[in-house]
Amino acid sequence: MNRFFKILIFCLLASFSCLQLYAVEEARTDSLHSKKSRIKKNNDQIYYGFSTHLDLASPVITPLANNLVVSAEAAFVVNLLQKYFPIVEVGYTYVNKHDSIYEVNYKTSAPFFRLGINYSLMKTKTKEGEKKVVLNYPYIGLRYGFTVMKHQLEGVTITDKYWGENAPLAFPEKLIYVGWLELVAGVRVAIAKSFTMGWNVRIGLLPHASGKNVKNQLWYIPGFGKTSNTPFMFNYTIGYTFRTKKDK
Repeated sequence: MNRFFKILIFCLLASFSCLQLYAVEEARTDSLHSKKSRIKKNNDQIYYGFSTHLDLASPVITPLANNLVVSAEAAFVVNLLQKYFPIVEVGYTYVNKHDSIYEVNYKTSAPFFRLGINYSLMKTKTKEGEKKVVLNYPYIGLRYGFTVMKHQLEGVTITDKYWGENAPLAFPEKLIYVGWLELVAGVRVAIAKSFTMGWNVRIGLLPHASGKNVKNQLWYIPGFGKTSNTPFMFNYTIGYTFRTKKDK
């Protein structure tokens, strides 16, 4: 009889142990399945939120570099796949140029726009294969900028080679479309919670304007810079990132 109870107790303990092992294995399997599902879900995610950025450098640098120019701009950026960042930049420039030597006046004020994309140079996955939220990254980018502007060019004279007399040239004020390309390289860094700061350098290329010989009349193009040389620009921005709920 004692042997029977011993066998019964052994069987009960063995059954309980098997149930525990089964429960642990089930939990482990569910955990692995959940993790794989989460990784697959994260890997399938495309949209990671958007951010807004205000340029702090332009309002300071443009007056220091040339007290005849004042400019300001901001940007809106979308995060796709943690790698591609489509961007829209909007700004405004005021120019009042007076050449005291030649007595030439040049004035313009107009908004400008840039459309383009940044490409992150950072890795976007963890060792486990999950995509991670990217707030710190170096990047390269491409922009197409454009503005629709009016300009005033006064005081320009032309000398008649035969008679030796000077005659003023008249440039009627009219709307002009001006476009250009930009190459960009920069860095964006998280500073506190969702706040970021960043800086970039850019070079403007291939300016083109509507109208015959109009480009030769433009001393300064809003958003592009002086037309007399290849303009290099610098931006220092402060921004805020609006992430999706599952990435917070």
